[in-house]
Amino acid sequence: MPRLIRRVIAAPGVHMHQRDDGRIVIGEQAGAPANDAHAARLDDRPMRFPSADLANAHAARMLDIAKRFVPDIDTAEVEHVYIGWRPLPVDGHPVLGASPARRDVYLAIMHSGVTLAPIAGELAAEELTTGTSLARLSRYRPDRRFENFRRY
Repeated sequence: MPRLIRRVIAAPGVHMHQRDDGRIVIGEQAGAPANDAHAARLDDRPMRFPSADLANAHAARMLDIAKRFVPDIDTAEVEHVYIGWRPLPVDGHPVLGASPARRDVYLAIMHSGVTLAPIAGELAAEELTTGTSLARLSRYRPDRRFENFRRY
């Protein structure tokens, strides 16, 4: 598609960005409904919907939501529909720093990876290139005590 989106959009019900090749990536903000049917269907973390009809219905719903924020997206054609599993640390906060299991592996795990990528990348790069640990990231280390998720 021609350039419609110049930044990441995180809006009620949807997040989206446009790649340099013109394709638009749309994701759902809320996630699957919390009911037994969805829990059973998602238990083994599938990457595909159980049928093309369900996948197409989901894509149509996502496009309808996206149109509220980017009206010209109504000419978009759906290329692929996946179930994506986004990382979400149990306390809801990012994980940044050397892995306790392998100190040569630097972890940058967060639910808001797209929106936090610029600052997370800058801070991680500073730690990796200088060999120092930034004090302001101490609350987000992989070896911290993780507590149950709570809203801010």
